[in-house]
Amino acid sequence: TGYLPDTCLLIIVPFHLTQVLVPFGNFVTVFAFASIALWHLHMIHSEFSHPWDPALKSLGLVTTHDHHVHHLSPRKNLAHFFVMFDRMFGTYVDPASLSQLVERKAA
Repeated sequence: TGYLPDTCLLIIVPFHLTQVLVPFGNFVTVFAFASIALWHLHMIHSEFSHPWDPALKSLGLVTTHDHHVHHLSPRKNLAHFFVMFDRMFGTYVDPASLSQLVERKAA
């Protein structure tokens, strides 16, 4: 919806940090990060469990169900990438604890 703080924190700042912190950062590294980040954001907003969700969970990344908790409780599971931030700040809710979530498998 174009909410400026969200856009800055979720898109502009990570892209800039990728450019600054990645050794020899250039268009290719920013493009690769952007592609992966936008794919991840798109996938966590789908209504399905994906085959790669267990891999994302083992890496500490937000899964579809982790993010759906945020849509049910907007002040919980705020992180878009790393679950550790929600755990650190006490905003993490385990998706298994919510009866409102129904698991749907992607075809």
